[in-house]
Amino acid sequence: MTLYEVQFILTWMAITFANEITITPQVEDLLIAYGNHETIRCSITVADRNFDLYWNFSHFSTASVVHDVVEVGDSFQIITDLNIQEFTPFDAGCFKCVAPQLHKEESVCLYGLNEKKTSAVFNYQDMLGVLHCLINFDHKTLKAMVLGWYLNKQSVLERDREKYFFDPTNGTLIIRRPRRIDTGRYFVKYEIKTDKSTTMYYTCFVDYYSAPLVLNMPKSKNLFIGQTLELLCEIISHPPSQAVWSSTNLNITPTDFRIILDNYNSHMGAKLTIRQIKFQDSGIYTCPAISPLFTNLSSKSIIFRGKNIYEWVWPFIGVIIQMALLAVMVIICSTADKNREKRTEDTLRRKVKKAEAKAINEEEARKKSARISKVSIIINDK
Repeated sequence: MTLYEVQFILTWMAITFANEITITPQVEDLLIAYGNHETIRCSITVADRNFDLYWNFSHFSTASVVHDVVEVGDSFQIITDLNIQEFTPFDAGCFKCVAPQLHKEESVCLYGLNEKKTSAVFNYQDMLGVLHCLINFDHKTLKAMVLGWYLNKQSVLERDREKYFFDPTNGTLIIRRPRRIDTGRYFVKYEIKTDKSTTMYYTCFVDYYSAPLVLNMPKSKNLFIGQTLELLCEIISHPPSQAVWSSTNLNITPTDFRIILDNYNSHMGAKLTIRQIKFQDSGIYTCPAISPLFTNLSSKSIIFRGKNIYEWVWPFIGVIIQMALLAVMVIICSTADKNREKRTEDTLRRKVKKAEAKAINEEEARKKSARISKVSIIINDK
């Protein structure tokens, strides 16, 4: 996006929202868990940078107010932030953002709630995994109902209806026959009805922890000298783990310009890249995964071989030469076989012709002898 486009968007926003008070988040009622941090922003776009905009509340609150002015094209965005470091029962109530010159004001009401939640840790051969998050209010008029449980922004019932079970009347999620891939940060979404016939929503996060497990790697990998080597460490854990690569012949440190360590699937340093590999880089590469929450260690290894291209070319040329010699021998043998067959056929043909000629001669001799005998008999009769 160019600077001109940014200026155009800011100018459009200034014109669109000029002289209108905006509270962020844009809700009339907001639920905040006790002890959580919250910032509520009130802003207005006007032509005067000395415009007054302030928060007004009649009850005691631990909130602090921070003012700021941002120039937007030919206008000014006046900002006043309501910062609550740790929400307490004293901070519950309604807050008004007032623009006295325009006689305008907008309000937001804050409600406090208590979270009672229980995380879980995955163990192999567990039959059940149980997560829990129950909320209650100081305002008895608020009524909450569970809308659903989610993992990675997907409803658990969409993931596997047979595996997950929860009761809409409480905040308990049951995971049947859990696997390591079922771990992660879950959240339950509540719908809250107020006495003003309005609806609020609240999200409670619960962690299902698992120790790191490194999946099997290929046994080996071969590359030519000068190519780029990429190795991936496939890890399953929650929270994400850190991969600590090691090699039998190479000191793996990011200070080497050839070595790059990147995150992979949110796991720190799980992707190893070595540029312009050398023969000395050959060896066994091991990836152990560690987590500050667990003491057990999981690791897998792969054998890498750096090959000189000439070491591969000469054997290949030798194979080609052997194949060529074999082809020549096959051709020679085939030709010799054909010549032998031809000689045999010629010999047989000569023998046949000779036998035929002999038979013809014998037949002519027999006929001649018969004619002579016949003439002799005629002469004797006379």
